[in-house]
Amino acid sequence: MLATFPAYLPVDIALAVLAAKTEFWKRRPVATISATCGLWTVLAAAATRWRAPNLWAARLTVATPAAAAVSSLAIIYRFAAEARTPPAPETDADAEPGSQE
Repeated sequence: MLATFPAYLPVDIALAVLAAKTEFWKRRPVATISATCGLWTVLAAAATRWRAPNLWAARLTVATPAAAAVSSLAIIYRFAAEARTPPAPETDADAEPGSQE
């Protein structure tokens, strides 16, 4: 993100701070990352449409919001898959050596 759409960095930092300090967002990691990724994609599309300057990165084209959308989908999918996966049961191999249960 920093290399392709640096203007979004302050927004991303602000959202991370808000999510870290708010119980609602802490308990919902998939919703948090979905909101962040959605905003990233929308702002990339808006910046491209308005032909906003892109600091040191490449000129904004339709590839910018397209890349934001594709990478966002991959990130959201990974978070959702992790949320659906039940924790693995603890096995004897996971126990600390010398501990007795």
